[in-house]
Amino acid sequence: MRNPARIHPITQELKYVWRGNPDLRLGQLIVIAANLPRREGPVVDVFSIEDDQLEAGLKHLADMRMHEKSEIKLQPAEMTREQRLFLVNLNTRLNEIEQQYKKEARALIEMMNAKVESDADWIHDYEIECKIHFNLNPTDPAYNEDEDNIMAEIRDSIGMLENESGSSIENWNEHHIPDLVLTCNNK
Repeated sequence: MRNPARIHPITQELKYVWRGNPDLRLGQLIVIAANLPRREGPVVDVFSIEDDQLEAGLKHLADMRMHEKSEIKLQPAEMTREQRLFLVNLNTRLNEIEQQYKKEARALIEMMNAKVESDADWIHDYEIECKIHFNLNPTDPAYNEDEDNIMAEIRDSIGMLENESGSSIENWNEHHIPDLVLTCNNK
């Protein structure tokens, strides 16, 4: 009996590659992956291919991108699979941070609204601002202990949240890499 533990990694790889190449049909994707990295010789019989060979082909395909306006010609992608996965995970983490600070802001907004509505309180209006700093890791070669090491800062005025659930359609990935767009919008 074949090991059922092989199923999840292969289907995850397939999902990852397909999201990056949504114009391909499933059959095309599998045939291309089955025949990578080989470029010559007869087409591999997809029915007989071993799962580990298909998984290797999918991983190879993940590091390629479709050549624009041509028949399925592949060329190396600008980023490696590991770099794209890092950005997918970073985007997911940024969305988690956004949800957390909006949850805390909602509680603060309720408290501040009660103060504004109360005749016994001196507060008539308020504004809440959230600042998130992204700092270099001390192990980073560019880190300088005499500097603030801030790589980026996000400021968000939270006077009104986007909707009751507190989830925005913000995608912290401004370059809209397909994997990141799907990860963000599927939350």
